[in-house]
Amino acid sequence: MLDTTAGLNSGERDVVVLCLMNGMGQEEAAKTLGIRVGTVKSRLHRARAKLAGTNPALEPVEQLNAKIVEARLS
Repeated sequence: MLDTTAGLNSGERDVVVLCLMNGMGQEEAAKTLGIRVGTVKSRLHRARAKLAGTNPALEPVEQLNAKIVEARLS
């Protein structure tokens, strides 16, 4: 997982781990982190964009899903 999220800041990494890797809802993640839902959404958006930048041939969600699967297998 560290390789997957290495290019993200800690806030982006937190929401990626909670929402995308652990399947937590955005509202629950916001409560857990003590931030607003809008902040969770914007951090997820930025994280997806950063992760998609590693392979521009894939759409952001496809790239992120590929990285999540890779992280779970390692």
